[in-house]
Amino acid sequence: MTRWLPVVLMVSAHAEESRCKVSPDKPTLSVYLNERLEVGEPEHIRVTANDPMGTNLSVTALDLPSGAVLELDPQERHGCSTTVQGNIIWTPTYADLGRHTLHFVAKTDQDQVEVTQEAEVVEEFQSYMMPGLQYSMYLPRATTGTGGFQGASAEFLIDSWVHRNENHGPSHVRIYVDLDLLAPINSTLRGNLYSYTLGCDLSIERNPKRRFLIPYYGVEAGGLYQAQYGQVLQVVPFAGVHLWESRNIWVNASAGYLLPGRELDALGGFRGKLGMDFSLW
Repeated sequence: MTRWLPVVLMVSAHAEESRCKVSPDKPTLSVYLNERLEVGEPEHIRVTANDPMGTNLSVTALDLPSGAVLELDPQERHGCSTTVQGNIIWTPTYADLGRHTLHFVAKTDQDQVEVTQEAEVVEEFQSYMMPGLQYSMYLPRATTGTGGFQGASAEFLIDSWVHRNENHGPSHVRIYVDLDLLAPINSTLRGNLYSYTLGCDLSIERNPKRRFLIPYYGVEAGGLYQAQYGQVLQVVPFAGVHLWESRNIWVNASAGYLLPGRELDALGGFRGKLGMDFSLW
């Protein structure tokens, strides 16, 4: 029996080597990638390749976004097969907003396999209960050529949300309340003007890849009081620009036309605002 044992071992080793060499299986490649990635959030994309024949195995990533880096671990041998694992470390920026197609290739001396994955970089956040201050101007027809009203406005941003993605519809929405105390400027109308409105504005662009100069439109509705005309309902359609927006601060400029519930010839006129909303936490 002892004379046959080495022969058996040699045959087994030879069979194992032959089995590795003649394996018909191609290399495999797996990529674990989230379909939605957030701006500013680090992402680790896991890549795993395996070659059942144990030959030289390489993994490459094509068309990686700027700032993305593929880091590969050393090859590991398990019986006949060879395994290569690694990570792509990527923190998307505003320049990366939108859809991306990533190509991966696992290659051996005899064959190769390719995998294509798609991901969308988005930014989505909601801000609410933010106070704000504004400079406000009102030029009613009754004061044409003689002045108007100007002063400070207190704004309370009830809710706002930003959805930078490929979906249709506005990416920026704000709902707020404005309280204005305006003093006359060389005006034929004597006495301060008090205004209160509930407003909503929506961005025009679907998915702007920037934080600044984002155009929007909207409407305000409420009332105003002035001693000469008393209490009057008002509606103000307007257009404006978010000079800057982020989770914690909004800087806005807008212009519109005030449509009063009565006395249109006297009280209809230009409304302009420049202001800022900011969070306290």
